[in-house]
Amino acid sequence: MNTQNNFPKQISKLEITKLNQAGFNNLYNFITYFPFRLQQIQPFTRNSNDSSISYLINATISNVEFRKVGKGYFLISLISELGIRLEGYLFQNHNYIWSELKLGLTFQWIVQVSAKGFLNIQKWSHFKGFSTNPFFKLGSAQMQNWLLPVYLKSGVLTTSKFNLIHQKLNFSEYNLDLTSLAPANNFFPLKFSLEQIHKPSSLENYNKSKQNWIAFQLFLKMSTYKQIKENNQILLAKSADISLENLKLMSSSIPFNLTQSQKTTIWDILNQIGTVR
Repeated sequence: MNTQNNFPKQISKLEITKLNQAGFNNLYNFITYFPFRLQQIQPFTRNSNDSSISYLINATISNVEFRKVGKGYFLISLISELGIRLEGYLFQNHNYIWSELKLGLTFQWIVQVSAKGFLNIQKWSHFKGFSTNPFFKLGSAQMQNWLLPVYLKSGVLTTSKFNLIHQKLNFSEYNLDLTSLAPANNFFPLKFSLEQIHKPSSLENYNKSKQNWIAFQLFLKMSTYKQIKENNQILLAKSADISLENLKLMSSSIPFNLTQSQKTTIWDILNQIGTVR
């Protein structure tokens, strides 16, 4: 995975250009850029009131009103598939919304419950029916719990663009084979996948994949520290045995006489780095 621009063919040239501009020169760079948190998305029920969770609703529009307060917002009345009547606030003003949000149409909505109890609409899409896709995609998600990775923006790549590119990657493209880098051990497998970090099917699978990666990174750091220590020990061993005869030859080759203070200083330095015999 260290080949320059070795992205799979399903990634477009434009996307590869944006990846390169954001500092991702190959697939390995990209799949090891991890989300900094997971956003929980749950099906909306009558008891959904946690403001820290995003909820997914399949609901039909019964009324739309535009309220011109500040930049303005849409007050949208909804009837969910469970027959729950709701009102959601869409705080954006785009002309296309007027033509899209028609009475009687069923949409899929991602909302958060505000501290005051009303719904803030975050995203919406035409409801396209249920899908067997193993990952969340607005417009075709099943009404079940979802974990949506959230990434720190890198260049022009936002969370939605990160997720869009990850949707194009096959499960096999997340596989890591460490057999040539690490010995058999009890801390992490020599072959594992990073797919669950970017397309988590459960919090348990996400944490397991993350723990494997962290354990491998810790192994690399400890191995590096060990190698540096061994190299230093070899270097010290090579310089620890200093011949007095060699020092005399070196001293006599200097084209001037050393003062007593210079000799003392040199002697102190030599004794710090090795043993003079």
